[in-house]
Amino acid sequence: PLIDDAPAVAAQALEAAQAGARVLVLRNTVSAAIATQQALEAAAPNSRLLFRCADSPLAYPDLRVLEATWRLIEARDGWTLPAMNRELVEGATHPEVLAALATDLGDAWAGHAARMDGLRYAQQAVAALGCINTAEPYCAAGFPEGETIATRLGARDRSVAFADPPPSLFAPHIPLDTLTIPHWMAQGIPEDAQPILRAIPPAGPPTGPPGTLTSSGPTVRFALGERGYIYDRLGLRPETE
Repeated sequence: PLIDDAPAVAAQALEAAQAGARVLVLRNTVSAAIATQQALEAAAPNSRLLFRCADSPLAYPDLRVLEATWRLIEARDGWTLPAMNRELVEGATHPEVLAALATDLGDAWAGHAARMDGLRYAQQAVAALGCINTAEPYCAAGFPEGETIATRLGARDRSVAFADPPPSLFAPHIPLDTLTIPHWMAQGIPEDAQPILRAIPPAGPPTGPPGTLTSSGPTVRFALGERGYIYDRLGLRPETE
């Protein structure tokens, strides 16, 4: 199976990263993690896609955790896992332990600690913008004004408005005024492009001419720029699929 083939796992992860994805590979054993890391480094020895420190690829961005783990291991003659997992994890990741370690190791480590803490605070602040108060009725919550929350790092979905809206697929008496197109589906389309509804034949694949305001049954077909889309019970997808 694929999970036992470290080079194959590494190849898939590398292919996705080269296509622009943020990839996290989780392996359930140390040997598998090491084998996968080695396979990644062998496949892309000089790639900037891997975490790096002093121009060396790393599996962990926070070096304090690695140093704290190493010190814990050296302090004992042996470790019994999983019985001692909690001691090992807490002793290598607790904020007070990491802060003391950075102070003990000098300015370079203090600077590294500041970067790691700053990154964590920034990530927490961004996540807080998308939080929902579960104690408040959802219908009363509304949406923040003047803010854009990305569903993917660095991505912005595209919201399009129909000049003459077709009926909604889920409530035909309500017009489908707007539709959100995921960022990956809308890349390369001019910002000023407007959606144009297309006709849908009675049967077979949609091949009707553009410009006809038609929604056939539970399907909406439209063009944005030079790209076509279909929206039905399966969701939104490019027309070429």
